[in-house]
Amino acid sequence: MKLPVRPSGTVLTLIVLTLLGGWPATYAQETSDFEMLLVGEQIAPEAVGLWKNRGYGRLLRLEADSVELIDVTAAGCVRRTFEPVEFGTLVRRYARVGDGLVLADQPDSTSLRFDSIGAEPASCGRELEATPRDTFDYFYATMNELYAFFDLHQVDWEAQRKANESKIRADMTDKELFEVFSTMLEDVDDGHLSLTAEIDGEQERFVGQRTRTLGPILRAAYHTKKRKKSMGKFQTEWFFGTKKRIRRVLGRSSTDAAGGNVLWGRIGDVGYITVYGMGGFDDDDDATIDEEVAAVHRIIGRAVQDLADTRKLIFDVTLNQGGLDDVSRAIASHFAAERTYAYQKQPFRKETPPQRFDVVPASGPRYLKPVILVTSDVTVSAAEIFTMSMRALPNVTHVGTDTMGALSDILDKQLPNGWELALSHEVYLDHEGVLWEGKGIPPAREVTIWDPKDVRKSHAEVMKRLASER
Repeated sequence: MKLPVRPSGTVLTLIVLTLLGGWPATYAQETSDFEMLLVGEQIAPEAVGLWKNRGYGRLLRLEADSVELIDVTAAGCVRRTFEPVEFGTLVRRYARVGDGLVLADQPDSTSLRFDSIGAEPASCGRELEATPRDTFDYFYATMNELYAFFDLHQVDWEAQRKANESKIRADMTDKELFEVFSTMLEDVDDGHLSLTAEIDGEQERFVGQRTRTLGPILRAAYHTKKRKKSMGKFQTEWFFGTKKRIRRVLGRSSTDAAGGNVLWGRIGDVGYITVYGMGGFDDDDDATIDEEVAAVHRIIGRAVQDLADTRKLIFDVTLNQGGLDDVSRAIASHFAAERTYAYQKQPFRKETPPQRFDVVPASGPRYLKPVILVTSDVTVSAAEIFTMSMRALPNVTHVGTDTMGALSDILDKQLPNGWELALSHEVYLDHEGVLWEGKGIPPAREVTIWDPKDVRKSHAEVMKRLASER
């Protein structure tokens, strides 16, 4: 998930962990004997071997001086290599559990479980080429074996293969091939599904889902302008205008941190916090996840302390486009009175057991008075993980509109021709066992955030109205 804030080291960590298969079930509780994966500039001897990541279509070959990530399907395998130093600084720790290997950034974070295997599967015996046929077969197989929500979106993937396979020719252009793949994906309404390619020096990108409400409203507002700038520039100006208007509402109490990613203040006797992305809290571009989480506690702790005497607090994630689940839980911890079960997840073929995630009360300042959580159809990914985490807390009331409904971590796969396919592979269930993927998490009370009559001012007006309620 790309963050709507400056790039940071946490983004690089997220990329590598999604390459390894997202955030599968944790086995950190099985051992406290984590060691650093790097010994000097080499992989630790105990971690060397060929390992299979359960349920994620991955092999990982760790050698002292090389790392190879192998994506495996029935149609063949695609290989990627890393330098040990690069890999070992992004996935920093390992532990041996029986015959298996556990990788983790830090001991108390989610962990990656691998089983030792003696040899690569037979499908890896033939090297795939960057031809339309090999790329098509691998694309089909990857989605067929790993995409979790065809039934949810009522898509017959086998029918898509049959309808489009005859279009594949040895002499077809990259643009034609991209159009075939986009056609196959277009009915899968999933914000975490994307295909990215460089064709004739230009980047092409297919995205499976867009906002249900805000997007059409902004497009309509754009077409009412007499002097038109580009749509992209119009949307950027709208976004920063929305930030500026909420600052005006907060007035002199307005305080920001993390390069403007976090903003807080007061609307009368009510506290207000908004976070635009679940990442970018640490000033260091190469921050690790634990450093990022530590920065969350410093910043949110300060905000909560500043607003401690307010009668209630509004937490606004209506413009939050996600980032890291660890950040989401760390923020939620500042509103928890006790350890609280928030959600679980597992790969959809259930080759690993579900991972339970709790919100653990922060050791620093906490806000235990009533909290109003506000979401919109822009609230997505790790912001939806935050929504599930907050909804589990008894002092939180959820208002606004349904979230986007793209909760699964992004599983990144590289096609034989170098194109990047990103897909949803994990099933998240909230604390009541409900699946919100594809539907979005509904609020307890619906409140319109983006008013078509005035999409520029409606957000700030909603926050003032919520603050005035008793």
